[in-house]
Amino acid sequence: IKAVLKDALDPTRISLLFANQTVADILLKDELEALAKEHPDRFQVCFICSTGEIGKCHVVGRITENLMRERLFAADPATGSSLGLMCGPQGLLDNVCTPGLLALGFPKELHVSF
Repeated sequence: IKAVLKDALDPTRISLLFANQTVADILLKDELEALAKEHPDRFQVCFICSTGEIGKCHVVGRITENLMRERLFAADPATGSSLGLMCGPQGLLDNVCTPGLLALGFPKELHVSF
């Protein structure tokens, strides 16, 4: 993320949906928030906590297609330059992330899970 953002000529935009159990589980929270504040047109982060309170987490609950629609930069199917990168339990990837990305116009061949 830092490498992309430090290059002012790189047009890449990154949306990060970062799901955790609690606020205490969020790695690099302050650093990610600082990057989002410094580069609002190119990087946005949404912290999702299974439990907790709004304010410390942006969303309390789980990743859903509606949340993806609200929080991700739009796909650009015309250029084929929109990647859907996902990481998490296989059930989340298969049942939420992949269908959500497809519904939002991210082509299956441009999905990468790890």
